[in-house]
Amino acid sequence: METKFAPNLQVLGHPAELREVLTNLIFNAVDAMPMGGILTVCARSVAERDKRGVPWVECSLMDTGIGMSEDVRRRIFDPFFTTKGVRGTGLGLSVVYGIMERHGGRVMVQSTPGAGTTLTYACSRR
Repeated sequence: METKFAPNLQVLGHPAELREVLTNLIFNAVDAMPMGGILTVCARSVAERDKRGVPWVECSLMDTGIGMSEDVRRRIFDPFFTTKGVRGTGLGLSVVYGIMERHGGRVMVQSTPGAGTTLTYACSRR
């Protein structure tokens, strides 16, 4: 695991919910690297602003895992959609999406089969 955090970042939001987002994303990244790999977590302030004009903090998790097809990528935030079979409930990423919506934020995903996935979420800076 590698980390790259800008100094003095503070996020406006519910700590337990934001921890839930990060936990779900880390577990998904680890599951996507069954043979091992690198997970990089980055956080930085960005110029983009939320609906109230408050600057955002953007957090990205990049893994070197198996990636996903476009069909899977389009469905990952759907409740009960899973690629994990009986090991998954299909709720983790729908919870992430819901939390970011409640925080006025956003979630984006980029993925290439065989090359890994980058999931980025943004919410208001304090």
